[in-house]
Amino acid sequence: MSDTVFCSCLNYASPARGGWSIVRTALLVPECYQLFIGAPACMRHIVLSSIELGVAERVSCLHLEEADVVLGSYEEQIYEGADELLDSLEPKPKVLMIFMTCIDSLLGTDPEAFLGPLNEKYRETRFIVARMNPIMADSLQPPGTAVQSTMYGLLRKNLQKENSVNFIGNNVAISDENEMIRYLKQNGIAVKHISQFDTFEGFQTMAQSRMNLVAAPVALPAAGELKERLGMEFADCIPCYSKAEILQEYRRVCEGLGLEMADFSREAEEAYQVLSEVATALKGRKVAIDYEATYRPFSMAKLLMEAGFAISRIYTDACASYEEEAFEWLKSRGVDVVVPNLYVKGRSWDEKEQTDVICIGFEAAYLEQSPYVVTLAADGELWGFEGIRLLAERLRAASEKKRSLEKLIDESVLII
Repeated sequence: MSDTVFCSCLNYASPARGGWSIVRTALLVPECYQLFIGAPACMRHIVLSSIELGVAERVSCLHLEEADVVLGSYEEQIYEGADELLDSLEPKPKVLMIFMTCIDSLLGTDPEAFLGPLNEKYRETRFIVARMNPIMADSLQPPGTAVQSTMYGLLRKNLQKENSVNFIGNNVAISDENEMIRYLKQNGIAVKHISQFDTFEGFQTMAQSRMNLVAAPVALPAAGELKERLGMEFADCIPCYSKAEILQEYRRVCEGLGLEMADFSREAEEAYQVLSEVATALKGRKVAIDYEATYRPFSMAKLLMEAGFAISRIYTDACASYEEEAFEWLKSRGVDVVVPNLYVKGRSWDEKEQTDVICIGFEAAYLEQSPYVVTLAADGELWGFEGIRLLAERLRAASEKKRSLEKLIDESVLII
């Protein structure tokens, strides 16, 4: 492994770099509408994003010119713009998210200047100020974290509780075949995810759940806020890739719900058996991973190496504290960790230059110039031993079929 130095500096942004945008994530809240406030250059990206996602009918932009900022009239313009927008919408959205961009951090907007009149005039619509602020990327509230707080901050306290739990933070629901989810359902505990709801009223039932299972680091602050505001306990259930850590997460869930810990040894054995079979079938073929695919690229790589896979590279620009042990383990075994930077040689879509590396994640596939891609972002629906089995099956499928990375990226709408 080359000496890897993680630093906060300019990094190379490949055409395959991306993930779920703030627009797409926030639109998981049903019956909501988004109004973005900012400079025309920033709004161009929002407009393109909404068109690519096919949600242009739920997103609008208000362009602020330099004169608006200098003269201090932009707060009045926000009110007028939101008023004009809502007057034109039928039916009215249940929620209007007013997204402030980087300009807000420089000007110090007073939200009450426009929220007060809007709340008075449109009583059936809830208004919430949200932030999409890339200059806060290195702060404690980067955009991906802030949007989770915005979304779940909409939940209202409900004293009528249900025998259910919520998964929060993950963009897609965990597979119903997951052994812990099946165990919860066997014990009469329903499992909820924001993507299941078509109405804002239905989404509100998440406030009646007994516990939040946090499936992404970006949602941990939101979970803490829900505990403080609504009294909802939470458990760290960020997808992990070792038997000990999976069982530890399952114990947290069982303890929080007052359940006896189940025996998941059969599910673990079956998952590792499938993983071993796929590793054998690949006969030493190289595998690369990128950090957009999983929150734990080093742990995933360690799991695969222990099962017999040939891990060649990991593309990432940071190592989280909970990944340090796996990072050192990989380092001692010579796995190459690559930090994409400004000096990465440009790649091309030319099929004549392709490799046969199996890549977990779009950016790894682009940088390796490989058509063998496991399409995964932020761990997807992977969790637990079923998640390991699904990962093995996806590796098998990816190894057998060439795919056009350029087309995959367009279809995924993950990179805009």
